[in-house]
Amino acid sequence: MKLLYVFPEPLPLARARGIQTVHTVAALAAQGIDVTLAHAPSSGDPFAAYSVARPSNVRLLSVSRSLPWPLARMHSNRLFAARLARHVGDVGADAVMARHLKVSQSLLEGFPALKLVYEAHEVFADTAPPRRREETLNRERVVVEDAAALVANSGATAARLQALYRISAPVEVIPNGV
Repeated sequence: MKLLYVFPEPLPLARARGIQTVHTVAALAAQGIDVTLAHAPSSGDPFAAYSVARPSNVRLLSVSRSLPWPLARMHSNRLFAARLARHVGDVGADAVMARHLKVSQSLLEGFPALKLVYEAHEVFADTAPPRRREETLNRERVVVEDAAALVANSGATAARLQALYRISAPVEVIPNGV
Protein backbone atom coordinates (compact mmCIF):
# COMPACT_ATOMS: atom_id res chain seq x y z
CA MET A 1 0.00 0.00 0.00
CA LYS A 2 1.13 3.55 -0.77
CA LEU A 3 0.07 6.45 1.43
CA LEU A 4 0.50 10.17 0.93
CA TYR A 5 0.75 11.88 4.33
CA VAL A 6 0.12 15.61 3.90
CA PHE A 7 1.48 18.17 6.36
CA PRO A 8 1.40 21.75 4.97
CA GLU A 9 3.93 23.12 7.43
CA PRO A 10 7.73 23.01 7.56
CA LEU A 11 9.37 20.24 9.54
CA PRO A 12 10.90 20.38 12.04
CA LEU A 13 8.31 22.53 13.71
CA ALA A 14 8.53 24.02 17.20
CA ARG A 15 5.08 22.64 18.02
CA ALA A 16 4.00 19.20 19.17
CA ARG A 17 2.27 18.39 15.88
CA GLY A 18 5.63 18.35 14.11
CA ILE A 19 7.13 15.50 16.10
CA GLN A 20 3.73 13.77 16.23
CA THR A 21 3.68 13.76 12.43
CA VAL A 22 7.19 12.32 12.12
CA HIS A 23 6.40 9.57 14.63
CA THR A 24 3.08 8.80 12.91
CA VAL A 25 4.77 8.49 9.51
CA ALA A 26 7.50 6.28 11.00
CA ALA A 27 4.87 4.06 12.66
CA LEU A 28 2.92 3.70 9.41
CA ALA A 29 6.10 2.81 7.55
CA ALA A 30 6.94 0.22 10.22
CA GLN A 31 3.67 -1.51 9.27
CA GLY A 32 4.97 -1.95 5.72
CA ILE A 33 3.20 1.03 4.18
CA ASP A 34 5.17 3.06 1.63
CA VAL A 35 4.69 6.64 2.81
CA THR A 36 5.36 9.88 0.99
CA LEU A 37 5.47 12.77 3.47
CA ALA A 38 4.51 15.98 1.69
CA HIS A 39 5.51 19.01 3.75
CA ALA A 40 6.51 22.64 3.31
CA PRO A 41 10.19 23.17 2.50
CA SER A 42 12.53 23.18 5.44
CA SER A 43 16.16 22.79 6.22
CA GLY A 44 17.20 19.17 5.99
CA ASP A 45 15.59 15.87 6.89
CA PRO A 46 12.79 16.28 9.47
CA PHE A 47 13.43 12.79 10.81
CA ALA A 48 17.06 13.61 11.59
CA ALA A 49 16.00 16.90 13.19
CA TYR A 50 13.83 14.95 15.65
CA SER A 51 16.42 12.16 16.08
CA VAL A 52 14.03 9.64 14.54
CA ALA A 53 15.43 7.12 12.06
CA ARG A 54 13.74 7.61 8.71
CA PRO A 55 12.48 4.26 7.44
CA SER A 56 13.65 3.25 3.97
CA ASN A 57 10.04 3.20 2.74
CA VAL A 58 9.46 6.88 3.57
CA ARG A 59 9.95 9.44 0.81
CA LEU A 60 10.02 13.19 1.45
CA LEU A 61 8.20 15.57 -0.90
CA SER A 62 8.82 19.27 -0.44
CA VAL A 63 5.84 21.41 -1.51
CA SER A 64 6.02 25.18 -1.18
CA ARG A 65 3.23 27.09 0.51
CA SER A 66 4.84 30.51 -0.01
CA LEU A 67 4.59 33.19 -2.63
CA PRO A 68 7.72 34.03 -4.65
CA TRP A 69 10.19 36.64 -3.40
CA PRO A 70 9.72 39.45 -2.33
CA LEU A 71 6.44 38.16 -0.86
CA ALA A 72 7.96 34.89 0.35
CA ARG A 73 7.10 35.61 3.97
CA MET A 74 3.44 35.16 3.07
CA HIS A 75 2.18 31.59 2.99
CA SER A 76 -1.11 29.78 2.56
CA ASN A 77 -2.57 26.29 2.84
CA ARG A 78 -4.41 27.01 -0.42
CA LEU A 79 -1.10 27.56 -2.22
CA PHE A 80 0.22 24.36 -0.67
CA ALA A 81 -2.87 22.39 -1.77
CA ALA A 82 -2.73 23.77 -5.32
CA ARG A 83 0.94 22.89 -5.66
CA LEU A 84 0.43 19.49 -4.04
CA ALA A 85 -2.24 18.70 -6.64
CA ARG A 86 0.48 18.67 -9.31
CA HIS A 87 2.25 15.81 -7.49
CA VAL A 88 -0.63 13.57 -6.39
CA GLY A 89 -0.64 11.53 -9.60
CA ASP A 90 3.15 11.08 -9.50
CA VAL A 91 3.04 9.71 -5.94
CA GLY A 92 0.63 6.94 -6.98
CA ALA A 93 -0.95 6.78 -3.52
CA ASP A 94 -3.80 4.46 -2.65
CA ALA A 95 -4.89 6.84 0.11
CA VAL A 96 -4.01 10.18 1.65
CA MET A 97 -3.81 11.05 5.34
CA ALA A 98 -4.03 14.59 6.68
CA ARG A 99 -4.72 16.44 9.91
CA HIS A 100 -5.29 19.91 8.44
CA LEU A 101 -8.91 20.75 7.70
CA LYS A 102 -8.51 23.07 4.69
CA VAL A 103 -6.01 20.81 2.95
CA SER A 104 -8.24 17.79 3.64
CA GLN A 105 -11.22 19.54 2.04
CA SER A 106 -9.11 20.52 -0.95
CA LEU A 107 -7.94 16.92 -1.42
CA LEU A 108 -11.50 15.59 -1.20
CA GLU A 109 -12.71 18.10 -3.79
CA GLY A 110 -9.75 17.77 -6.15
CA PHE A 111 -9.30 13.99 -5.95
CA PRO A 112 -12.66 12.39 -5.11
CA ALA A 113 -11.38 8.89 -5.99
CA LEU A 114 -8.49 9.15 -3.51
CA LYS A 115 -9.42 7.81 -0.08
CA LEU A 116 -8.87 10.32 2.73
CA VAL A 117 -7.96 9.30 6.25
CA TYR A 118 -8.64 12.37 8.40
CA GLU A 119 -6.63 12.67 11.59
CA ALA A 120 -8.66 14.73 14.10
CA HIS A 121 -6.82 16.35 16.97
CA GLU A 122 -9.66 18.69 17.91
CA VAL A 123 -13.18 19.60 16.86
CA PHE A 124 -12.64 22.82 14.95
CA ALA A 125 -16.34 23.71 14.96
CA ASP A 126 -16.05 24.03 18.75
CA THR A 127 -12.80 26.00 18.81
CA ALA A 128 -13.23 28.41 15.88
CA PRO A 129 -13.78 32.08 16.65
CA PRO A 130 -17.49 33.01 16.59
CA ARG A 131 -17.18 34.95 13.30
CA ARG A 132 -15.79 31.82 11.53
CA ARG A 133 -17.73 29.12 13.36
CA GLU A 134 -20.38 28.42 10.71
CA GLU A 135 -17.83 28.29 7.86
CA THR A 136 -15.60 26.01 9.94
CA LEU A 137 -18.54 23.77 10.89
CA ASN A 138 -19.46 23.35 7.20
CA ARG A 139 -15.85 22.63 6.19
CA GLU A 140 -15.41 20.13 9.01
CA ARG A 141 -18.71 18.45 8.11
CA VAL A 142 -17.55 17.89 4.51
CA VAL A 143 -14.21 16.45 5.63
CA VAL A 144 -15.50 14.25 8.45
CA GLU A 145 -18.52 12.94 6.57
CA ASP A 146 -16.66 12.29 3.30
CA ALA A 147 -13.48 10.77 4.77
CA ALA A 148 -12.91 7.08 4.13
CA ALA A 149 -11.66 6.70 7.72
CA LEU A 150 -11.15 8.87 10.80
CA VAL A 151 -8.45 8.79 13.44
CA ALA A 152 -9.12 10.78 16.62
CA ASN A 153 -6.56 11.66 19.28
CA SER A 154 -8.96 10.88 22.13
CA GLY A 155 -12.26 9.23 22.91
CA ALA A 156 -13.68 12.68 23.66
CA THR A 157 -12.70 14.00 20.22
CA ALA A 158 -14.22 10.93 18.53
CA ALA A 159 -17.43 11.19 20.56
CA ARG A 160 -17.83 14.91 19.80
CA LEU A 161 -17.31 14.37 16.06
CA GLN A 162 -19.89 11.58 16.14
CA ALA A 163 -22.34 13.85 18.00
CA LEU A 164 -21.96 16.68 15.47
CA TYR A 165 -21.75 14.81 12.17
CA ARG A 166 -23.15 11.80 10.32
CA ILE A 167 -20.08 9.60 10.20
CA SER A 168 -20.22 6.39 8.22
CA ALA A 169 -16.46 5.76 8.15
CA PRO A 170 -14.67 3.72 10.79
CA VAL A 171 -13.34 5.84 13.69
CA GLU A 172 -10.16 4.77 15.46
CA VAL A 173 -8.88 6.40 18.63
CA ILE A 174 -5.10 6.65 18.85
CA PRO A 175 -4.09 8.89 21.78
CA ASN A 176 -1.38 11.51 21.29
CA GLY A 177 2.03 10.18 22.15
CA VAL A 178 1.27 6.63 21.03
